[in-house]
Amino acid sequence: MVADEKGFSLIELIVSMAILVIVGIAIMGFFTYSVGQYTRGNEETTMQVETQTTQNQLQEMLLQTSAGVVTESMTLSDGNIHPGRKLTLYTKDESDRSEYIQITFDDKEKELYYQEFQLDGSEKSEKQVFASNITDWKVTLYDDKEQEIDATAPGEVEMPVKAKVWLQVDVGSRSYSATQTVAFRNEIYATAKQAKEKLAKHE
Repeated sequence: MVADEKGFSLIELIVSMAILVIVGIAIMGFFTYSVGQYTRGNEETTMQVETQTTQNQLQEMLLQTSAGVVTESMTLSDGNIHPGRKLTLYTKDESDRSEYIQITFDDKEKELYYQEFQLDGSEKSEKQVFASNITDWKVTLYDDKEQEIDATAPGEVEMPVKAKVWLQVDVGSRSYSATQTVAFRNEIYATAKQAKEKLAKHE
């Protein structure tokens, strides 16, 4: 005698397929969420590392500067003049020769550029990328009374005792900003004239 064998009914097949679709959607949703979380976490880590690396390099340069730190305004792509976007450091090189280093900002390329010059303005090195993914930055100088220094103001300019460096970094869809305060080790001037005079005295 042959046993009674029954297959799946149409309703059972439809229900089974519906369950599989629901499970599949849930798995895909979880996978998409996990990938998104990983991407966001990776972007944030990248931004923090890039920002910290740039801040550390700028801090070391500011600490090693021996004569002057001069901040200037730059006209950016929006057509406006932005203060503190150009930084000039008057110092000595490894051979104890006077020089100045300029850090400039290109907001279209989202990059900071580095270049070395002789005191007479002749180039010592070619312009090179100092940091990428920079959407904005600013360097502000302060005197010993915690007052912001304006080197373009008429009259005697106070000597800066510290600088605040603000950076904004974008990676992908993420944005991250950080501020670092650097106290100068040396006697620093805020104008090119005074910085050059100090360097000339030690030539």
